[in-house]
Amino acid sequence: MQISVITPSYNMLAYIKRCRASVADQQGVEVEHIVADGGSNDGTPAWLASAATPIEPQRPQPVPGSSFRYFSGRDAGMYDALNKGFDTASGEVVAWLNCDEQYLEGTLARVREVFAADPKLDVLFGGALLVRPDGSLLAARKPYPARYAYIATSHLYNLSCGMFFRRRIWQGDLRFDTRFRNLGDHDLVLRMLKKGLRTRTLAMPLSAFAFTGGNLSWSEGAQREAVQLRNEAPAWARALRLPLNALRVTEKLLNGAYTHGPVDYALYEGDGSGARRRFHVEKVSTKWPDEK
Repeated sequence: MQISVITPSYNMLAYIKRCRASVADQQGVEVEHIVADGGSNDGTPAWLASAATPIEPQRPQPVPGSSFRYFSGRDAGMYDALNKGFDTASGEVVAWLNCDEQYLEGTLARVREVFAADPKLDVLFGGALLVRPDGSLLAARKPYPARYAYIATSHLYNLSCGMFFRRRIWQGDLRFDTRFRNLGDHDLVLRMLKKGLRTRTLAMPLSAFAFTGGNLSWSEGAQREAVQLRNEAPAWARALRLPLNALRVTEKLLNGAYTHGPVDYALYEGDGSGARRRFHVEKVSTKWPDEK
């Protein structure tokens, strides 16, 4: 079973090298890593040309086994780049990993095992670590069941860097809505759940998300889109927003997402050319860090 990972990129050269290293060292699994670059001017296209194989837009040929491929040029934003990347992907399981994110050791082999054991599974939600740019831990986030009513009236609480999908669900009419510049993943998951796709959670951390100060989820635009998505929720969900949130918090508690045991993890630093740096944290917060 091949896994395709799409990385949207724009002027994130230092981070994309770490991201790439965390995909390249995954053991026991075939990985197709595709970078969808938006025409960066920080040296990213030159680095990609030296490290990866270019994809011909009109003839994106699938590649068996593991590969590192890219395309670079103007796009209509991150979600447009991801749509193009998923259209190019050939793996049975697909995911996206942003430049400021890394997979933890053994992640993709574990993901493959889960999908192989359950052929009817459509979407897997895994845990994630929130880290500083130097890799030190801010918090650990456990996933809990994705419910349409919760997400429609609140927020997308399972991080995209821990999400994995059967490619078959992208081969229909499912695409990112490029009207969204910040919360296209929130909108996408809502539409997936509305279709009745089969989902599962995996409590173990699968990835790390770095707080760089430029993350889209912090922006004013993201806040406006969050309001838009809540306003588009069904009338019954809006009317029941408070009790639904109480149910969400209860389910989060029952799934153990408010507590976390000690964490051992390893991440790449610098340009990703060295070995992973190892961390051990005894007391682990589960709270979303203060964005200020």
